Amino acid sequence: MGIRIPHYFHRWKGQSPFYQYYATVHSLTCEVCLGHHGEVYEHSGDSPELPLHANCRCTLLEFPARELPLYRERGLCMKEKATRELQRRRRFSQARETLPRQAPGDAILLFQQAVDVDIYLEEIETLCREHGESLRHSPELALKLQDLFLKAYRRKFEAEKYQPMAEGMKYAQRAHGLHVIQELFQEFTRGPRGL
Repeated sequence: MGIRIPHYFHRWKGQSPFYQYYATVHSLTCEVCLGHHGEVYEHSGDSPELPLHANCRCTLLEFPARELPLYRERGLCMKEKATRELQRRRRFSQARETLPRQAPGDAILLFQQAVDVDIYLEEIETLCREHGESLRHSPELALKLQDLFLKAYRRKFEAEKYQPMAEGMKYAQRAHGLHVIQELFQEFTRGPRGL
């Protein structure tokens, strides 16, 4: 559930507060929330009413007017990250739609572009569920996809957003993800491949 931090502190100091919209940039965050990520509002009434929907975890952060240039600059970076995530989703979706039409080269290129931004196990699980029959009949394609996803998942935790995470946690999540991808593709590639 989204929260609003009271504006009393800044008003007490004689400043008119501003607000910045925060959404989690993740595959499960809705497009509406990502569309607002990083926006700056002069008045809390100018911003969308939170929560925007059930299970909305977005927040409005209040900040003083003297920090407006900093938050506007941050907002541009935040908007860019949200835009990259939305483009990543579109490419992944286009790649999934391309697979049944038997255009594996196009699909692999789109998947590559998507996983260069980020990779999420939930999407790979959905892909295997939706296209299991196609992958079963095309073990070469399944092997290429498995290799692509394994390489991308190995790199996943090198991204800036994962830097604050403890090394042990990164290692455990990486190992878990690689195992899940292997398990998902095992039936399509006729046996597990090395990590």
